[in-house]
Amino acid sequence: MAAMSDAMLARLKAVPLFHSVEAGGLSDLASRALRRRMDAGELVFREGAPADAFYVVLSGSVRIFTHDATGKEVVLDTKKAGDYFGEMMLDHRPRSASIVTLEPSEFAVIERREFSAFIAAHPQAAEQLILHLIRLTRGMNDRVKQYVNSLGDAKAADV
Repeated sequence: MAAMSDAMLARLKAVPLFHSVEAGGLSDLASRALRRRMDAGELVFREGAPADAFYVVLSGSVRIFTHDATGKEVVLDTKKAGDYFGEMMLDHRPRSASIVTLEPSEFAVIERREFSAFIAAHPQAAEQLILHLIRLTRGMNDRVKQYVNSLGDAKAADV
């Protein structure tokens, strides 16, 4: 078990979210993380499912998507090794998007209770998570502005 925990620790150290966390705290988190392997094309979770864990991509990649009102898939993002997803589970609401593997992938899966305790004990990781969420929000704001502008451009073309 120690060898697996050491391997997990080495992988987590490479994730920018954890760069400022001291070795002992990260080692504790690594020992609590579960390893999950999935084949290409497998659904990690579906939009609307209970949100109970945080995922770190150890290898492979995933596509994050939702569906529009017509049922068309809308890709929100992709994640690769070193990235993470599922942080929105901290609000105890269901998953806001679906995630599928694009290739064989491996994840460190950290239950909400464990991740919440880790964030509370490591404010520098909490700050990194907040900065990440701010970047996501700013990106969404930019996309909404572009969309609204394109609607205005389309309306002007109709006149």
